[in-house]
Amino acid sequence: MTGRTTSRRRSWQLVAVLAVLFALLAGACGSDSSSGESDDNGGGTQTTGDLTENVTVDAPGVTDTEIKYSVLATGTGNPTGQCLLDCYTTGIQAYFDYVNTEMGGIYGRQLVAEDLVDDEFGKHQEKALEIIAADDTFATFSNTVVPAGFQSFADENIPLYVWATNPTAMQGNESIFGEVTVRCLEVGCWDRSVPYQMKISGRTKLAAVGYGIAQSSKDCAQNQAKSVEEFKDQIGDDAEAVYMNDNLPFGMSNGAAPEVTAMKNAGANVLVTCIVNNDTKTIMQEAERQGLDIVPLIPQGYDDAELERMGGAFDGGYIRNTLRSFQADLNEAQEKYLEYTAKNGGQVSEVTIYGWINAALAYEGLKLAGPDFDRDKVVDATNTLTAFTADGLTPPMNWTTGHTAPTKDDASNNNEYECYSMMKIEDSKFVLEGDPAKPFFCWPGTNWDWEDGYPEQMSFD
Repeated sequence: MTGRTTSRRRSWQLVAVLAVLFALLAGACGSDSSSGESDDNGGGTQTTGDLTENVTVDAPGVTDTEIKYSVLATGTGNPTGQCLLDCYTTGIQAYFDYVNTEMGGIYGRQLVAEDLVDDEFGKHQEKALEIIAADDTFATFSNTVVPAGFQSFADENIPLYVWATNPTAMQGNESIFGEVTVRCLEVGCWDRSVPYQMKISGRTKLAAVGYGIAQSSKDCAQNQAKSVEEFKDQIGDDAEAVYMNDNLPFGMSNGAAPEVTAMKNAGANVLVTCIVNNDTKTIMQEAERQGLDIVPLIPQGYDDAELERMGGAFDGGYIRNTLRSFQADLNEAQEKYLEYTAKNGGQVSEVTIYGWINAALAYEGLKLAGPDFDRDKVVDATNTLTAFTADGLTPPMNWTTGHTAPTKDDASNNNEYECYSMMKIEDSKFVLEGDPAKPFFCWPGTNWDWEDGYPEQMSFD
């Protein structure tokens, strides 16, 4: 019995670490919008091949009529409460259906995500090795709680497209691609979105919280607290971080009363979280019980169903992410996503959107590789993209430097801009901040300063 309890505890710790990494990544972005764009996805050595040309290709999963992909994600045993395997696959296949229907596929072939593999929460490495050994799909998509098998794909140079909850997996691995490039997680790589949200909210007394079991979460909480002093002139003269606790237990098993009491005594009125939304909800419910007027700034949970599940706990707060807001003016990519996701019977959510974006990057790599493509050519071609946007769904990502993280002392590997879509939460609904035609708030990505004239509102259609 003791062994089982220990194993379960370790599993939950892994969940916490990865959930926090997702929270950090949800605010990550960048672009190279000034670089020469050869197509509407921005950059790369464009192939001159005919996209309808069908030549013989000797590659796993490729027939004369299809290009087959596998999807490795968490289904059974998933402790996060999110729909991962099914919803992620829906987003991928929705994009493939869009390409197959409206563009006739590519190189005379249909794109298919038909090999669905459930990693059962703790068997990602085992299932990854099975996919690699079978060698009957061209590439793999993965959205998982514990990404233990990522390196195995990288070792074989098999293209792997992931929801980038684990940025270190992409570091130095040229064949792993996320919806964002690798970002800096060090204290000193300032996240300017939180100070900006403080500024527009008019709330200047920050509380920052993180988990004790996850160093990334601790760093996040410390970074956010220190950023208030760094950007005090931008927020307001009375801005300060009045409370910081980077040692919270995952799951808040003992409730949040002591933490909320401490925040109240410190005079906090805005809460930045480096924890999962369920634990933020616990804090906000306790704040209401104690009569503390405080609003949350959250980096994840852009999902109407998720927000409804929070039961109004986040009302008055803000969310930030790197997706073009669906509360903004819809561009063509958003309209196609909504159309084909509905045709696939899927829900509109972060998970399906990231599946769509990952699939768009896979398609772009094929386009650049040419009709005689193989795995190596697709990996190399994808790494020539200087400003990939999934047709405006994200700020542009520069994959020529995207596998090397910038640092607090050297931001040269970052994208040209760091951008966030920001929404206020009112009555359990997302309400766009700023110009609906230019929904991204952007700062220069090649330094960690807050220069005059920023954030600049941008669109990347």
